[in-house]
Amino acid sequence: MGPKKAPTKPAPAPTKAKAPAPAAAPKKPAAPVAKPTPAVVKPAPPKPKPVAIPPKPKPAAQPKPAAQPQQKPVAPQADGGGAAGQSKPRKKSMKQKRLEQKKLKEKNKKVSLRFTIECSKPVEDSIMAMDDFEKYLRAHIKVNGKLGNMGTSVVLERQKTSIVVSSSVQFCKRYLKYLTKRYLKKNNLRDWLRVIANTKESYELRYFNIGQDEDDEDDDS
Repeated sequence: MGPKKAPTKPAPAPTKAKAPAPAAAPKKPAAPVAKPTPAVVKPAPPKPKPVAIPPKPKPAAQPKPAAQPQQKPVAPQADGGGAAGQSKPRKKSMKQKRLEQKKLKEKNKKVSLRFTIECSKPVEDSIMAMDDFEKYLRAHIKVNGKLGNMGTSVVLERQKTSIVVSSSVQFCKRYLKYLTKRYLKKNNLRDWLRVIANTKESYELRYFNIGQDEDDEDDDS
């Protein structure tokens, strides 16, 4: 017998090639994480300073009105023909009516006065100027208590050596004598001349006579 052949090992079975593992899907990139933004802190507005309010002025104390005396109530008088408490107005007597009518007539009555101041003697002797005397009277005559208020109610005119004053209102004759004396005193003529009333409506300037009473100066007719 021939030599024993060594047993041959069976050939290894062919190994199946492993299929390649599928490629892993690419990983998606992770979303960027948003960084937290720092909160902006606004500074608080400054507190307004308190405004000092001035104190209100206290109202001034008003004086209390003086207590008025209480009047006693008057009991109404009842008339026979009228309602109680209503008195009829008193009728004016005939005498009162006549007085009122007389006053109205006197008030509405037109006055016509005319006075003359004769200055012939001192003017002829050239110791007195008529222009100056006329200006003085115009500046000093008062009508209703006012200077320069002659208007048309009092008219003053010069006629050669005399002054004529016509008035449609009440005018006193002695007032002209008073103003004439003041003019003579102002011009130092009072010791030489005097004012004489020769008529009811006129005056005359005359020289003093030695030995004659000074009382004649103030005589008016």
